[in-house]
Amino acid sequence: MSTDCIVMGSGVIGCATALRLQREGHSVLLLDARRPGAGASFGNAGMVGPNAVVPMATPGFWRQLPALLFGHRKSVIVRPHALPDALRWLRLSRTMANEAQLLRSRDGLHRLHHQAIEGWRELLGEEAWTPLFRPGSTVSRHESTRAEAVMASLATRLREQIGVATRLISPATIARCFPEIAAERAIFTAVDHTAAVRDPAALLETLRQKFIAAGGRWQRYRAERLAVSEGRIRSLTGDGGRLHADHYILAAGHASTDLLPTSNLHIPLIAERGYHIMLERSRPLFADSPQDGFTPCVLHDASHKCVITEMSGGIRVSGFAEYAHPGSPARRDCYDRLERYFRQRFPRYPRVRLSQWYGHRPSTPDSLPYIDRHPAAANLICAFGHGHYGMSGAPATARWVSDLIASADDSAARSPFSLRRFTDE
Repeated sequence: MSTDCIVMGSGVIGCATALRLQREGHSVLLLDARRPGAGASFGNAGMVGPNAVVPMATPGFWRQLPALLFGHRKSVIVRPHALPDALRWLRLSRTMANEAQLLRSRDGLHRLHHQAIEGWRELLGEEAWTPLFRPGSTVSRHESTRAEAVMASLATRLREQIGVATRLISPATIARCFPEIAAERAIFTAVDHTAAVRDPAALLETLRQKFIAAGGRWQRYRAERLAVSEGRIRSLTGDGGRLHADHYILAAGHASTDLLPTSNLHIPLIAERGYHIMLERSRPLFADSPQDGFTPCVLHDASHKCVITEMSGGIRVSGFAEYAHPGSPARRDCYDRLERYFRQRFPRYPRVRLSQWYGHRPSTPDSLPYIDRHPAAANLICAFGHGHYGMSGAPATARWVSDLIASADDSAARSPFSLRRFTDE
């Protein structure tokens, strides 16, 4: 059977892209060495919406970094074996922490995410969307310190400049939204018209099933090498033999750079490790009905870099940014620290841990993914590096990959998502 497109990687970006291409009339083969969504797409916090526009590298973040590394909020971890790589990465990220780059990253993320919910509804259809997503408002928490107030103000300014309204929430409303939350002095804000994924694994399986129902093919396959000749990919070699296609889409997360053709491009990407635990949902944690005009679907702690989401299989508590080699074992204490964090916020809620997970986010210094045609191979489209925001960015990424395949226009190379952006600087 002939294949128009080979998609390497069956995370949320690869699955969404494969489904769109198959529906548009291409013959698509989706490849992955593991089951669909086995990596960061499975373990993410499930946040979706236009509020995801604040990049990781902000001026305030660097003032907070010592506390995040060594203080009571310790949420950034550097393993000793990864220290040289982490220092190089943090130095590069710090060059992004200026006003001009802050606005470029914000505008790029807005362009990618501003219609995320509409994109998912269109891609899945209303019948599949409804059981998989919980619409509502994302509530953010900042500790009541001067530094945190500055960060909350920065996030509000960045959003409101592009029309994403943020409102301050009173302690009384917070108590009604989260009936068992500990009383404390903190700053709470909310962004409406967001959503939470109820079950990331079910979402990935739904995408895969719809892709197969549309005529697509999925194969367990470990990609090893792309052969380039005369400015085009000629074949893909892996543990399942040699494969050929007209177009190749690289959406393999943090492993994507291992498959890139040799070139003079500087394409920084790091495997930033995250953790989560799943707790039994013995009773509702969030209010199910509107409180003062909104219903919470996500609790995002901007101070501790943690997210709490009610999912179908329990309560997910996600957090940490750990710099470690992908093959190194998990830090067991991270799971316990996530549970202690949950206990601080919800001390009366029963805690029965159901499962725990760690995985690797494909992160870039400016928080923007690479969505571009590779200059050394005209039929290779790259779509990786979505970091913390893959769930929000998947629908638009799939659409843009389709546009790149349909047209020889290389305008994406001049966009914020260009593969050349760190080489040209």
